[in-house]
Amino acid sequence: MILYNNYDIVYNIFILLIKDFIYHVNQTFINSYIWYYMDKISSEGIKPKIRFIRLPEVISRTGYGRTSIYRKMKDGTFPKCLKLGGPPADNNKFDCRAIAWVEDEVDQWIEAVVMQSNSGH
Repeated sequence: MILYNNYDIVYNIFILLIKDFIYHVNQTFINSYIWYYMDKISSEGIKPKIRFIRLPEVISRTGYGRTSIYRKMKDGTFPKCLKLGGPPADNNKFDCRAIAWVEDEVDQWIEAVVMQSNSGH
């Protein structure tokens, strides 16, 4: 059986308290650092990177099928897709027909649908 004297117990408690204090100070510093720079970025108007998503991803995120997505685009109730390749300069060259949607626009549309659904309209 190991017996600890009062000095060992007080010392161990002191060490634990110091470690806990340092941990919380570090967490507070890290959190304030993150929020400071997030606020700075948004206030300075630094643009986030634009990301394109293709049709299978749009179908997956919205739950709509291809036809419904194109119908909603035509009605103006869904974000328009972008043609990734412009018209070919030479008619003998390959015409890139790839299309995609801007991820943020689709995400905003989804959020608006959820908000509208939650408001009961």
